[in-house]
Amino acid sequence: MAKLSALALRRLIQGGETSAVELKVAAPRPVEMAERLCGMVSNAQGGVIIIGVEDTEQKIVGVPDERMAMTIDTVLRVARQNIKLVLVLDPQQESSSEGDQLCLRLL
Repeated sequence: MAKLSALALRRLIQGGETSAVELKVAAPRPVEMAERLCGMVSNAQGGVIIIGVEDTEQKIVGVPDERMAMTIDTVLRVARQNIKLVLVLDPQQESSSEGDQLCLRLL
């Protein structure tokens, strides 16, 4: 995944919360984090959760250095332990002059 530039990150923050952008002062409780992650994938086909931003005024407060590793660990643990990925595939055979292809669309 490509790293966001500082400018792109600021633009996301300035745009406020949307169905694809969540702003959090700190990492939410594990259950809430799992709900946010699943909601973004199912409702918006992805998104960005930015931790270290006060959501009502889009003020960047940052994540303290001494909490960064723990915050990353919490987010990764939540994703691994609470989210079970289920893939629904819609295989379709496509034909072209060069031959047939199998298109696997993730739903």
